[in-house]
Amino acid sequence: MRTYCSQLLHIAVVSAVLASACAHAGIPSWVEKRPSVPGYYIGIGTAEKRGNPEAYLARTKHAALNDIASQITVLISGEQISRISEQMGKITDDYQAQLRSSTSAELEGVETVDTYETESQSWTYLRLNIEEYNRLRRAKMQQAASLALDYFTKAKASENDDKAADAVRSYLLALSAVGKYLVEPVEASYNGKKIFLVNEIVQSLQTTLNAIEIEPKISPLEAQIGKPVRGPVEFSVHYANARGQQAPVSMLPVRFSFLRGAGELVPSSATDQLGVAATRVAKITATDKLQMIGARIDLSPMLGSDSVLSALARGFSVPSAKIILNVAGISVYVKTQETQFGSPLRLPRIEPALKGMLSSEGFSFTKQQSAAAISIDITADSRRGSETHGLCVAFADATVSVIDLSTGDEIYKNSVSNMKGISDTYEKAGMKALDEAASVLKTEVIPLLLEKYRK
Repeated sequence: MRTYCSQLLHIAVVSAVLASACAHAGIPSWVEKRPSVPGYYIGIGTAEKRGNPEAYLARTKHAALNDIASQITVLISGEQISRISEQMGKITDDYQAQLRSSTSAELEGVETVDTYETESQSWTYLRLNIEEYNRLRRAKMQQAASLALDYFTKAKASENDDKAADAVRSYLLALSAVGKYLVEPVEASYNGKKIFLVNEIVQSLQTTLNAIEIEPKISPLEAQIGKPVRGPVEFSVHYANARGQQAPVSMLPVRFSFLRGAGELVPSSATDQLGVAATRVAKITATDKLQMIGARIDLSPMLGSDSVLSALARGFSVPSAKIILNVAGISVYVKTQETQFGSPLRLPRIEPALKGMLSSEGFSFTKQQSAAAISIDITADSRRGSETHGLCVAFADATVSVIDLSTGDEIYKNSVSNMKGISDTYEKAGMKALDEAASVLKTEVIPLLLEKYRK
């Protein structure tokens, strides 16, 4: 019996080994262990077999190309940061990602070594001859350097003519030409001297940006919640040249935004011939009494579709400025008629509750209806109810009407009735009933007014 069991165990082990061997039969070694081939970049890509064969094979090849590109960019990242980081600031991960994507898309001379598929996965094995890649890269770099030098020369000429916007554009075009070769010692001859072109472009562009100044034409400006700012909000942009003179900068893009507060404004414009960039504020929507609108030089319209250049451009410091807005609340005129059991109240109950809420939201109050933006008309009265076990019950009715004085339209009207108050005297019960009416009206009137003037 023991011998029979031993035989069965032996058969089972052999079967498992054979099954494993069969399972691995035909699987290329490069799938299980990444190969290392001297003189070549190796790219292994895999993807699930979703969609048609053309789609998943394209994804597999794309993954393999990215694998090769990541090896190339990793090799250059250390030199890249040390060479230009002091001039340009921190090199971002975004730049590395865009460079890798661009490198992947432009790789030439890639060979397909092998492919492999299972029922659910696809693999591709690519390789790129390092020597051939470097030869092609040097040829492309020389072409790029020639183009960059041409733009660099134009930028310097624009500087000499006090055309700062043209200089910035030309420097960006020069940087775009050599943006993929930041770590290379790209040399060029300029004015009879040898220069490291990438460093000169980066340094010159930042120097030009530093020489551009932007400042508000008028600050502070007066504004009002829910209203447009009168006239344009303007900034002056000028360039301080090497001769100590200032010249207006025309056709330079500027972007605007609220640094504090909120509102609806035109987000961008270009400077005119006098170097003035302007935005218009259609409405102030925040209730802050002090708000700020910022303006900064906007490089993005000059970058085109170059993703590598866009990532690089974020490393430059650009001029900016701000305008302060002194924001007044919506002026409100309040007319109230509150009575207790038919007699006028010496101290109204609903009016101060509504005023307190409106004041906290930035509204202001005036005693002159002609100076107000809206008018609120309050009528309220309390009446006696029953008395039970020494407790008195009173009820209150109230009506609130809100008029937009700029149009004469009634924008809100509502009544509440039978608000109950209970206390040990009718007077106290009546006050509680009026307070309850005030609470209901606050939750309805205030949100409506805020929605009207903020939307």
